[in-house]
Amino acid sequence: MIKRNNCTIWLSDRKIFFMGSNAVRSRKYQIGVNKYLSILSKTFFIEGLIIDNDNNIETREKFKTGKNYTALIFTRKED
Repeated sequence: MIKRNNCTIWLSDRKIFFMGSNAVRSRKYQIGVNKYLSILSKTFFIEGLIIDNDNNIETREKFKTGKNYTALIFTRKED
C-alpha cells in the first residue's frame, strides 16, 4: 500500500498539474503554495503557467511570488 505522502517517491518522473475551475480558485492555489513555498520548494520544482483563452501556454516559468498564474506544475526534485 502506498502512503499518500510518499507517492511522489515512487512516481518521481510524474508531474502534478494544478488549475482552478476559475480565476478565484487558481488564485487560492497560489496563495496556498506561497504560504508553504519554503517547505514545498525543498521537495518540488514549482512552475507557474499563464494560459490564454484558447488554452495556449503564454508563459511557463519558475514560480514567482506576487505573480498571478493560471496553473501550476509540480515536479519532484531528484534526491
